[in-house]
Amino acid sequence: MSALLRITLRKTRRAGGMFISLPERPPPNLPFVVPCLAFLPKRALHFPALKLTDRRATLDAAPPRSLPTLPEIQLTPTDISLGDMNGKLWSPSENDARTPSPSLVNMPSTNRNGVYEPAVQIPPTPPLSDLPNGVSNNGASPFSNPSKSTTKVIERLTASNDALRRDLNSEKAKNQELTENLRAKNNVIERLQADNNTLRSAAEAAERTRKNRKEFEETLRTQLKNEEERRKQAEAQATGLGIQLGQISSAAKQELAAAKKEHTDELARARQEQTREVSNLRDELQQAQEQLRRMTEKNKEIETRWNASDSIFKGELKKRDKRLDAIAEGRDEERRQVIRQENAIAAHDVVVGQLRSELEKKDQVALELQQLFTTYKNMTESEAKKYREETEGEVGKLRKDGAEMHKQVTDSLTHLDKVLPQAEDAIAFLRYVKNYHMPAK
Repeated sequence: MSALLRITLRKTRRAGGMFISLPERPPPNLPFVVPCLAFLPKRALHFPALKLTDRRATLDAAPPRSLPTLPEIQLTPTDISLGDMNGKLWSPSENDARTPSPSLVNMPSTNRNGVYEPAVQIPPTPPLSDLPNGVSNNGASPFSNPSKSTTKVIERLTASNDALRRDLNSEKAKNQELTENLRAKNNVIERLQADNNTLRSAAEAAERTRKNRKEFEETLRTQLKNEEERRKQAEAQATGLGIQLGQISSAAKQELAAAKKEHTDELARARQEQTREVSNLRDELQQAQEQLRRMTEKNKEIETRWNASDSIFKGELKKRDKRLDAIAEGRDEERRQVIRQENAIAAHDVVVGQLRSELEKKDQVALELQQLFTTYKNMTESEAKKYREETEGEVGKLRKDGAEMHKQVTDSLTHLDKVLPQAEDAIAFLRYVKNYHMPAK
């Protein structure tokens, strides 16, 4: 079993790759196959794109100003398939050992505790003549002698069953351990893939930086070539001026030799003119050199200003980002203030509703009082008429009581007439505040 499930990781000197190899077929005498590696292919897994080379050797072999390109790793993490205990990692072949037909002994079953037990191939039980109890074919069988019990045979079978069960449990533990190891190796593969992606991104960023640097160098080279051409033009102009100066000097000497005797004054004037022209030419040459120097300094100054303006522009961008953040915070504060105002409006609506309900209650009370007064008035008039008919002496008293009750009711109605306009004014004021002094939702 260990020979079947052992995973070997080895580095190759040829390409620096990593191999995960498994035996192609299991030994034919294995009782069952652990299915924890069901997602692996039949052949050895070869990852030629994963390069685990030495860092020092890579640095020594790389060119001085180039970055190593990282190959893509074609790895996909696969979930571990925990299938049936009798699942196979390969397809059947002609050279594989024949699997015995299922019987009552090697069929899956469930024990008394409700735990599912997979099928286990149990080797055939040796005959009683081969049992290690000292009984052979020459001797009598333990079943032929009625005096001996079959307890020893049952105990041997039970011990064999317990040993097989212990082996099964140990194989299950090994299977679990190998499953955990495979999960750990799968995590290692995922981590290596993530590292490779990170390195590839870094290499691409370095390549882009190198390209930008090359473009900047090409721009500087172009500017340098332009400056060199301008300098060559200035030098050619100075050389032409020198040639002209030589020609003028030779002509002046020839004229001086021809008219030396006759035109002494003219020769002096010619010398003065020649000296003046030479000085002018020298001044022009110095001015050209000074102009070239100024252009060089101006180019440096422009480059310095460009760098300064770039830094200033970046600072302005940061300030604008801060301003945008402040504006966003102000908008959030305004939004919270609007929410608070909406809550205040809702509270005012609740108060208005309460006042409206109170006014309705007061109207209902006034109506009840009017009904009560009408009822009482009718009752009083009927009783007064009755009592007037019965007794004339009590009429004055009843009139007096009726007048007092009428006065009380009149006072109550007067109070209600005073309260109702005030409540209506309060409701109108609240509506005015809500419509003109509260922000709209």
